[in-house]
Amino acid sequence: MKRTALKRRARLSNAGSMRRSTLKRTALRRRTRRARPQKDDRNYIAWVKAQPCCAPASRHPGPSDPHHRPGEGMGLRSHDHEAIPLCRLHHRQVDGFAGPFTGWSRDQRQAWHTKQVKLHRARFALAQAEARA
Repeated sequence: MKRTALKRRARLSNAGSMRRSTLKRTALRRRTRRARPQKDDRNYIAWVKAQPCCAPASRHPGPSDPHHRPGEGMGLRSHDHEAIPLCRLHHRQVDGFAGPFTGWSRDQRQAWHTKQVKLHRARFALAQAEARA
């Protein structure tokens, strides 16, 4: 006779020796979800996509792909407010240390990225202020 998950060869022991009335039922505590920080800034990403490529010596007028800061962990993406516009060619090259990024160390690349983030966030804030006025 084959055993399956639904049939047992021997019966389970009788657990009825304990009365159900003596067992107290405890209330289940539900975990409250912590509010996660927002990682998406859709207005900024839409603005970044419309900007020209910011790679050194780039002549690509746009539209661009948003490039997020590396180093947040395996398979994780950094916040959208740390994205910069790069064309597809330079996006591949910055990740592979090729093209204008040849010979750059990881620290040099991160310093350049930080500088570009500050520059583009300031430009975005200016564009937002002009749009409101």
